[in-house]
Amino acid sequence: MNKTKGVINPLSAPEGMASGFHALMVSHPADLAVIRKGLNLEAATSRKVLMSQLYLRDDLAVIGPFMGAPYAAALLENLIAWGAGEIIYYGWCGAVACHVNIGDIIIPSEAMIDEGTSRCYLSSNAEMSLPDNGLQQRLRSVIDIDPVKIHAGAIWTTDALFNETPEKIAHYQTQGVLAVEMEASALFTVAHHRSAILGCLLVVSDLLSGGEWKPGFSDKGFKNVRHQLCQLLPGIFE
Repeated sequence: MNKTKGVINPLSAPEGMASGFHALMVSHPADLAVIRKGLNLEAATSRKVLMSQLYLRDDLAVIGPFMGAPYAAALLENLIAWGAGEIIYYGWCGAVACHVNIGDIIIPSEAMIDEGTSRCYLSSNAEMSLPDNGLQQRLRSVIDIDPVKIHAGAIWTTDALFNETPEKIAHYQTQGVLAVEMEASALFTVAHHRSAILGCLLVVSDLLSGGEWKPGFSDKGFKNVRHQLCQLLPGIFE
C-alpha cells in the first residue's frame, strides 16, 4: 500500500499534547456538549481545529463536531499525526435492518464503502473497511446497556444523505447491513492506511428499514441511551 506523504501536512500538534494520547471523535454537537460537561472541559480553553473544537484533559483528547467522510478523515489525519494512540469515533446512524430500533447501539464489524474518501487511500477496489477488532470487542464488553439493544455487524457508509433510495436500502439489507451513516468506512480506511487503532460506536437515531424515513431524534429512549454513552465513553480508555 502506497503511504507516500502528501504535499499538504497536518496542523502542528497543540501545546501540551504528548504522543500516545487517547482520542474521542464526537460527531454531533449535542453529545459533545454533554461529554464536555461531564468532564468539566471549558470552552475557553479549547482549541480550534479546522471547523471543530479540540478539548484536552490529561491524556484524553475530545474533538468534534463533524459531518461527512472527507472532513472526518481530515480530523483523523491530524490526530494520527499528533501521535494519537487509541481513537474512538462516536456518531449516529439510521437503521437499515428491520430488527434494529431507535435508541439501539451498533458496534460495527465492517463498513461497506459508498463514499469517495476511501478511494483516495485504497490501492484496490475494496468494498469494505474494518475497524480495530480488539477495540470493538472492548467496547462491546464495557457498554453497560441492555444487551438486546446492542448489535454487532456490518454498516453502510454513504456520501449521499438524500440518495438513500428504497432500492439501495433493499440492496444493503440483502447483505445483512444493520445501519447507514456518513463517516465510518472512511475513518476505518484512513486508520488502516496510517497503522492507527480506531474503533466505532453508533446510536440509532432514525429508521429507514421500511423504505420510508422515520426520524427518532425526539425519542426519549434515544436521548437516554445517548446520555448513558456520553457518560461511559470517556472511561473506555482507563
